[in-house]
Amino acid sequence: MPTIALVYQYRHPLGKRIWELPAGLQDHLSEHPRVTAARELKEEAGVIAEQWDDLVTIASSPGFTDEYVQVFLATELERLPRQGTGEDDEEADLEVHWIPLEEAVKMVEGGVIVSAHTVAGILAAARKVGI
Repeated sequence: MPTIALVYQYRHPLGKRIWELPAGLQDHLSEHPRVTAARELKEEAGVIAEQWDDLVTIASSPGFTDEYVQVFLATELERLPRQGTGEDDEEADLEVHWIPLEEAVKMVEGGVIVSAHTVAGILAAARKVGI
């Protein structure tokens, strides 16, 4: 059974911790989204991947912003110690959990996972691997 990395972190606008896929912003506008994804996966989950597949692209909130989120499926993983988890780092409060994909789908269906890009990514990954 495939597993996925989910981060559990506090999100101030919601006033609570939520489950999300590792994610982040581009360092500069010309940075390719896959490069951003690789950096964030390493920073947040301590993982590097050999294989990257496009899963889904979503407009995160088209009535409010022009932001698009690209979600990738990273495979052929190598786990490394997480870097930069000092008290002042933005990832300091972030918890990484490895969850079976089938369980993550149930978390989506049960309303436990509510982040739009995470819901889309989990359901796209489940379809890709035949769950």
